Amino acid sequence: MLEERIRSRFHQLTNGQKRVAKYLLDHPEELVVRSAADIGNAAGVSETTVIRFCHALHYSGYAELQKQIRQGLIQPKSGLEKYRASKQDLATQPHFYAQVMRKDLSNLERAIAQIREKDLDVAARRIAEAGRVVVVGMRTSYAAAHWLSFILNLVRGNTRLYRPDTDDILEMTADAGSEDVWIAISLHRYAKATIQIAERVGQKGAFVIGLTDSPVAPLSDVSDVTLTIDSSPTSTIDAAPMLFSLMNALVSGVVIRDRERFERRRAAYDSTQMEDLFVQEEF
Repeated sequence: MLEERIRSRFHQLTNGQKRVAKYLLDHPEELVVRSAADIGNAAGVSETTVIRFCHALHYSGYAELQKQIRQGLIQPKSGLEKYRASKQDLATQPHFYAQVMRKDLSNLERAIAQIREKDLDVAARRIAEAGRVVVVGMRTSYAAAHWLSFILNLVRGNTRLYRPDTDDILEMTADAGSEDVWIAISLHRYAKATIQIAERVGQKGAFVIGLTDSPVAPLSDVSDVTLTIDSSPTSTIDAAPMLFSLMNALVSGVVIRDRERFERRRAAYDSTQMEDLFVQEEF
Protein backbone atom coordinates (compact mmCIF):
# COMPACT_ATOMS: atom_id res chain seq x y z
CA MET A 1 0.00 0.00 0.00
CA LEU A 2 1.14 3.51 -0.82
CA GLU A 3 0.24 4.78 2.65
CA GLU A 4 2.41 2.17 4.35
CA ARG A 5 5.35 2.87 2.03
CA ILE A 6 5.11 6.60 2.72
CA ARG A 7 4.91 6.12 6.48
CA SER A 8 7.91 3.78 6.59
CA ARG A 9 10.14 5.95 4.40
CA PHE A 10 8.88 9.46 5.16
CA HIS A 11 11.92 10.55 7.18
CA GLN A 12 14.21 9.57 4.31
CA LEU A 13 12.44 11.79 1.77
CA THR A 14 13.62 15.24 0.72
CA ASN A 15 11.50 18.25 1.67
CA GLY A 16 10.06 18.40 -1.84
CA GLN A 17 9.23 14.69 -1.80
CA LYS A 18 7.54 15.11 1.59
CA ARG A 19 5.28 17.74 0.03
CA VAL A 20 4.34 15.25 -2.66
CA ALA A 21 3.69 12.58 -0.02
CA LYS A 22 1.38 14.81 2.00
CA TYR A 23 -0.50 15.91 -1.09
CA LEU A 24 -1.05 12.35 -2.30
CA LEU A 25 -2.24 11.16 1.10
CA ASP A 26 -4.74 14.02 1.20
CA HIS A 27 -5.86 13.54 -2.42
CA PRO A 28 -5.29 9.85 -3.35
CA GLU A 29 -8.10 9.87 -5.92
CA GLU A 30 -6.20 12.40 -8.05
CA LEU A 31 -3.42 9.92 -8.72
CA VAL A 32 -5.68 7.94 -11.03
CA VAL A 33 -6.60 10.80 -13.36
CA ARG A 34 -3.78 13.36 -13.13
CA SER A 35 -0.30 13.31 -14.63
CA ALA A 36 2.95 13.57 -12.67
CA ALA A 37 3.29 17.16 -13.88
CA ASP A 38 -0.21 17.99 -12.62
CA ILE A 39 0.54 16.46 -9.22
CA GLY A 40 3.79 18.40 -9.07
CA ASN A 41 2.03 21.69 -9.82
CA ALA A 42 -0.61 20.99 -7.19
CA ALA A 43 2.00 20.10 -4.57
CA GLY A 44 4.22 23.04 -5.48
CA VAL A 45 7.15 20.98 -6.79
CA SER A 46 8.52 19.92 -10.17
CA GLU A 47 7.48 16.87 -12.18
CA THR A 48 11.00 15.52 -11.63
CA THR A 49 10.45 15.64 -7.86
CA VAL A 50 7.28 13.57 -8.27
CA ILE A 51 9.18 10.96 -10.29
CA ARG A 52 11.98 10.88 -7.72
CA PHE A 53 9.37 10.47 -5.02
CA CYS A 54 8.10 7.35 -6.81
CA HIS A 55 11.64 5.97 -7.03
CA ALA A 56 12.22 6.70 -3.33
CA LEU A 57 9.23 4.47 -2.56
CA HIS A 58 10.70 1.75 -4.80
CA TYR A 59 8.23 2.18 -7.65
CA SER A 60 9.69 2.04 -11.15
CA GLY A 61 7.93 5.32 -11.93
CA TYR A 62 4.70 7.25 -11.76
CA ALA A 63 2.97 4.85 -14.16
CA GLU A 64 3.49 1.89 -11.81
CA LEU A 65 2.11 3.88 -8.91
CA GLN A 66 -1.00 4.75 -10.93
CA LYS A 67 -1.40 1.12 -11.99
CA GLN A 68 -1.36 -0.16 -8.41
CA ILE A 69 -3.98 2.36 -7.40
CA ARG A 70 -6.20 1.42 -10.32
CA GLN A 71 -5.92 -2.21 -9.29
CA GLY A 72 -7.47 -1.26 -5.99
CA LEU A 73 -4.45 -1.76 -3.75
CA ILE A 74 -5.38 1.37 -1.82
CA GLN A 75 -8.72 0.69 -0.20
CA PRO A 76 -9.35 2.98 2.76
CA LYS A 77 -11.13 1.30 5.63
CA SER A 78 -12.58 2.79 8.75
CA GLY A 79 -10.87 2.03 12.03
CA LEU A 80 -13.83 -0.05 13.20
CA GLU A 81 -13.85 -2.03 9.97
CA LYS A 82 -10.13 -2.75 10.31
CA TYR A 83 -10.65 -3.78 13.92
CA ARG A 84 -13.50 -6.19 13.17
CA ALA A 85 -11.76 -7.68 10.14
CA SER A 86 -8.53 -8.34 12.03
CA LYS A 87 -10.36 -10.04 14.89
CA GLN A 88 -12.47 -12.09 12.50
CA ASP A 89 -9.26 -13.49 10.98
CA LEU A 90 -7.93 -14.42 14.41
CA ALA A 91 -11.24 -16.03 15.42
CA THR A 92 -10.56 -18.88 12.99
CA GLN A 93 -7.48 -19.89 14.98
CA PRO A 94 -7.24 -21.66 18.35
CA HIS A 95 -6.57 -19.65 21.51
CA PHE A 96 -8.26 -16.51 20.20
CA TYR A 97 -7.49 -14.23 23.17
CA ALA A 98 -3.85 -15.25 23.26
CA GLN A 99 -3.64 -14.59 19.51
CA VAL A 100 -5.01 -11.08 20.00
CA MET A 101 -2.34 -10.39 22.61
CA ARG A 102 0.39 -11.86 20.40
CA LYS A 103 -0.74 -9.48 17.67
CA ASP A 104 -0.24 -6.64 20.15
CA LEU A 105 3.30 -7.91 20.76
CA SER A 106 3.94 -7.97 17.02
CA ASN A 107 2.74 -4.38 16.71
CA LEU A 108 4.99 -3.36 19.60
CA GLU A 109 8.00 -4.96 17.92
CA ARG A 110 7.23 -2.99 14.78
CA ALA A 111 6.92 0.22 16.81
CA ILE A 112 10.26 -0.45 18.54
CA ALA A 113 11.97 -0.89 15.18
CA GLN A 114 10.74 2.56 14.10
CA ILE A 115 11.73 4.50 17.23
CA ARG A 116 13.61 7.74 16.59
CA GLU A 117 15.62 8.02 19.80
CA LYS A 118 16.86 11.53 19.05
CA ASP A 119 13.28 12.79 18.96
CA LEU A 120 12.47 10.98 22.20
CA ASP A 121 15.58 12.48 23.81
CA VAL A 122 14.54 15.99 22.80
CA ALA A 123 10.99 15.47 24.04
CA ALA A 124 12.08 14.00 27.38
CA ARG A 125 14.59 16.80 27.97
CA ARG A 126 12.09 19.55 27.18
CA ILE A 127 9.49 17.99 29.51
CA ALA A 128 12.06 17.65 32.31
CA GLU A 129 13.09 21.30 31.93
CA ALA A 130 9.61 22.78 31.44
CA GLY A 131 8.02 25.12 33.93
CA ARG A 132 4.57 23.79 33.07
CA VAL A 133 3.33 20.83 31.03
CA VAL A 134 -0.14 20.61 29.52
CA VAL A 135 -1.47 17.47 27.82
CA VAL A 136 -4.22 17.59 25.18
CA GLY A 137 -6.16 14.76 23.56
CA MET A 138 -9.68 14.43 22.22
CA ARG A 139 -12.05 11.53 21.63
CA THR A 140 -10.09 8.25 21.33
CA SER A 141 -6.92 10.08 22.41
CA TYR A 142 -8.42 11.48 25.62
CA ALA A 143 -7.79 8.36 27.73
CA ALA A 144 -4.10 8.41 26.72
CA ALA A 145 -3.86 12.14 27.50
CA HIS A 146 -5.43 11.55 30.93
CA TRP A 147 -2.95 8.77 31.75
CA LEU A 148 0.08 10.72 30.56
CA SER A 149 -0.86 13.88 32.45
CA PHE A 150 -1.47 11.90 35.65
CA ILE A 151 1.88 10.09 35.46
CA LEU A 152 3.86 13.20 34.54
CA ASN A 153 2.27 15.11 37.39
CA LEU A 154 3.19 12.24 39.69
CA VAL A 155 6.88 12.16 38.71
CA ARG A 156 7.58 15.86 38.01
CA GLY A 157 4.56 17.93 39.10
CA ASN A 158 2.99 21.01 37.53
CA THR A 159 1.32 19.01 34.78
CA ARG A 160 -2.24 19.66 33.70
CA LEU A 161 -4.74 17.86 31.50
CA TYR A 162 -6.94 19.89 29.19
CA ARG A 163 -10.52 18.79 29.91
CA PRO A 164 -12.70 19.88 26.99
CA ASP A 165 -15.93 19.49 28.98
CA THR A 166 -14.96 21.98 31.71
CA ASP A 167 -11.82 23.93 30.76
CA ASP A 168 -11.81 27.23 28.90
CA ILE A 169 -9.22 26.81 26.18
CA LEU A 170 -8.84 30.57 25.75
CA GLU A 171 -7.99 30.92 29.43
CA MET A 172 -5.59 27.96 29.36
CA THR A 173 -3.71 29.15 26.29
CA ALA A 174 -3.70 32.85 27.18
CA ASP A 175 -0.45 32.63 29.16
CA ALA A 176 1.24 29.93 27.10
CA GLY A 177 4.88 30.77 26.55
CA SER A 178 8.44 29.60 26.13
CA GLU A 179 8.53 27.98 29.60
CA ASP A 180 5.69 25.64 28.66
CA VAL A 181 5.58 22.26 26.97
CA TRP A 182 2.27 21.23 25.44
CA ILE A 183 1.86 17.57 24.52
CA ALA A 184 -0.81 16.95 21.89
CA ILE A 185 -2.07 13.43 21.19
CA SER A 186 -3.93 12.85 17.94
CA LEU A 187 -4.76 9.55 16.28
CA HIS A 188 -6.85 8.90 13.18
CA ARG A 189 -9.48 10.27 12.79
CA TYR A 190 -7.75 13.50 13.71
CA ALA A 191 -9.75 15.90 15.89
CA LYS A 192 -9.48 19.44 14.52
CA ALA A 193 -9.53 20.98 18.02
CA THR A 194 -6.27 19.24 19.00
CA ILE A 195 -4.49 20.56 15.92
CA GLN A 196 -5.85 24.07 16.47
CA ILE A 197 -4.75 24.14 20.11
CA ALA A 198 -1.25 22.89 19.25
CA GLU A 199 -0.94 25.53 16.55
CA ARG A 200 -2.17 28.30 18.86
CA VAL A 201 0.22 27.59 21.74
CA GLY A 202 3.10 27.03 19.32
CA GLN A 203 2.54 30.51 17.92
CA LYS A 204 2.74 31.85 21.49
CA GLY A 205 6.17 30.28 22.00
CA ALA A 206 5.35 27.02 23.77
CA PHE A 207 7.26 23.89 22.78
CA VAL A 208 4.81 21.43 21.21
CA ILE A 209 5.33 17.66 21.30
CA GLY A 210 3.05 15.70 19.02
CA LEU A 211 2.15 12.05 19.61
CA THR A 212 0.44 10.64 16.55
CA ASP A 213 0.20 7.66 14.22
CA SER A 214 1.99 8.92 11.13
CA PRO A 215 4.87 11.27 10.29
CA VAL A 216 2.51 12.91 7.78
CA ALA A 217 -0.43 13.29 10.18
CA PRO A 218 -1.79 16.87 10.51
CA LEU A 219 -0.24 17.22 13.97
CA SER A 220 3.27 16.94 12.51
CA ASP A 221 2.85 20.31 10.79
CA VAL A 222 2.31 22.17 14.08
CA SER A 223 4.66 20.25 16.40
CA ASP A 224 8.27 21.06 17.26
CA VAL A 225 8.97 17.34 17.60
CA THR A 226 6.69 14.51 16.53
CA LEU A 227 6.72 11.03 18.09
CA THR A 228 4.95 8.50 15.90
CA ILE A 229 3.62 4.98 16.04
CA ASP A 230 2.81 3.40 12.70
CA SER A 231 -0.78 2.21 13.02
CA SER A 232 -1.46 2.00 9.27
CA PRO A 233 -1.90 -1.81 9.17
CA THR A 234 -4.09 -1.74 12.28
CA SER A 235 -7.10 0.11 13.65
CA THR A 236 -6.86 3.05 16.03
CA ILE A 237 -8.12 0.72 18.76
CA ASP A 238 -5.26 -1.71 18.15
CA ALA A 239 -2.80 1.21 18.26
CA ALA A 240 -3.43 1.73 22.00
CA PRO A 241 -0.75 -0.70 23.28
CA MET A 242 1.85 0.96 21.03
CA LEU A 243 0.81 4.44 22.14
CA PHE A 244 0.94 3.62 25.85
CA SER A 245 4.31 1.89 25.46
CA LEU A 246 5.67 4.97 23.68
CA MET A 247 4.35 7.24 26.45
CA ASN A 248 5.89 4.97 29.10
CA ALA A 249 9.25 5.23 27.33
CA LEU A 250 8.89 9.02 27.25
CA VAL A 251 8.10 9.20 30.99
CA SER A 252 11.09 6.97 31.71
CA GLY A 253 13.31 9.43 29.87
CA VAL A 254 11.94 12.30 31.94
CA VAL A 255 12.59 10.45 35.21
CA ILE A 256 16.17 9.63 34.24
CA ARG A 257 16.91 13.25 33.31
CA ASP A 258 15.44 14.81 36.45
CA ARG A 259 16.29 12.41 39.26
CA GLU A 260 16.41 15.06 41.99
CA ARG A 261 12.90 16.29 41.33
CA PHE A 262 11.68 12.71 41.01
CA GLU A 263 13.15 11.86 44.42
CA ARG A 264 11.49 14.93 45.96
CA ARG A 265 8.17 13.93 44.44
CA ARG A 266 8.59 10.33 45.59
CA ALA A 267 9.45 11.40 49.14
CA ALA A 268 6.46 13.73 49.30
CA TYR A 269 4.20 11.02 47.93
CA ASP A 270 5.48 8.37 50.35
CA SER A 271 5.09 10.70 53.33
CA THR A 272 1.41 11.34 52.62
CA GLN A 273 -1.02 9.63 54.95
CA MET A 274 -2.93 7.36 52.62
CA GLU A 275 -4.74 4.99 54.96
CA ASP A 276 -8.07 6.51 53.99
CA LEU A 277 -7.34 6.31 50.25
CA PHE A 278 -6.03 2.80 49.65
CA VAL A 279 -6.58 -0.70 50.94
CA GLN A 280 -3.87 -1.56 53.45
CA GLU A 281 -1.88 -4.62 52.46
CA GLU A 282 -1.64 -7.28 55.15
CA PHE A 283 1.19 -9.29 53.63
